Amino acid sequence: MLKFSKLTSLGLVVALPLFFAGCVQYQWVNQTRPTANLTTDSASCEQKVASLYPAQNVVVQTGGGYYTSGYRNCYRTYYGTACDYIPGHYIPPSYGVTDANSSQRQQSFNACLRSKGWDLVPAKH
Repeated sequence: MLKFSKLTSLGLVVALPLFFAGCVQYQWVNQTRPTANLTTDSASCEQKVASLYPAQNVVVQTGGGYYTSGYRNCYRTYYGTACDYIPGHYIPPSYGVTDANSSQRQQSFNACLRSKGWDLVPAKH
């Protein structure tokens, strides 16, 4: 039988809800309007925030450049051992594209729906 110390049990009590918190799904609900209106309100809010915060694609560095280390590759030959030196080389940084306005657009969208009476709540299963 496994025995847990009080500290281990406390750690599990604290860690497990935090672990499963990332699995919670959310939905928009409105106490005064039917769910069917969410589509209309969402479209209205999306149009509004798209004009306020249009997509602004920017190039960002996603990984740093670095040098690989060199190494020796030795092998046996008829005359003994021979070694080749393989020098290190530079790996340039990697880049990607991201939308600089996506966060502001999402926050404004959420605020717009909230202004129409919608609340983002954990989904009931």
